[in-house]
Amino acid sequence: ISSDKLIKTMHLLLLASLILFVHGKPEANTDESCFYSNYNASYKTSEPAPNISGTFDVRVEHSGDITDIFTIGDLYTLKMNEVLKVNSTALSYITVCTVFNDELAGTNICNTTNDNDVLDDPRMLLLNYNGTHVCGGMGEKDIKITKTDNKITPTWKQCNYNCTEATLDTPNMKFTYYNWIIDLPNAGSNYTDTLIVKAGVEAKMASTVMVFCLLLVAKFV
Repeated sequence: ISSDKLIKTMHLLLLASLILFVHGKPEANTDESCFYSNYNASYKTSEPAPNISGTFDVRVEHSGDITDIFTIGDLYTLKMNEVLKVNSTALSYITVCTVFNDELAGTNICNTTNDNDVLDDPRMLLLNYNGTHVCGGMGEKDIKITKTDNKITPTWKQCNYNCTEATLDTPNMKFTYYNWIIDLPNAGSNYTDTLIVKAGVEAKMASTVMVFCLLLVAKFV
């Protein structure tokens, strides 16, 4: 093979490698980039003890909307060293539209019954269990409402990445992903959309108790 052909081949291989690197890397200021930029550098290489379970249960709940009192979240089983993506479409727009009904009545944000129609901004919480810890990452964004006719566009604020021990009594992890900043004439307040991660068997027990209470209430209403 001639030296010219060898040089061209090397250039093509280098170009292909660069393309794969660019496409394989998560975009900046996304939920995925928030998680992986921290996950690669922290607990990823932790070695669990031999008697550690290969799975760990968590419950993910939404906090911030008045309708959250009627929900119990969702249960997930994390498999060791596998990343789980939890899609989140829950928004506090019902609370915002209720509190500021006079100002926002008839606007696009308050004239829908589908969370997906409010924002074109898919969100996800990424979780990982490595045998000793549960870690999660999700971006936090601001939603500023200054005029009733403005299109709502979330802006990036920061990356929230947390880890906690994989034990039954471990503290809850909270991931705020939207801050609603209401700045209207004669109206100003802040609301948040937050995902709360509760760990272990206690999460299942709490869900069972909540379901029982809701059934009991429904029976006598």
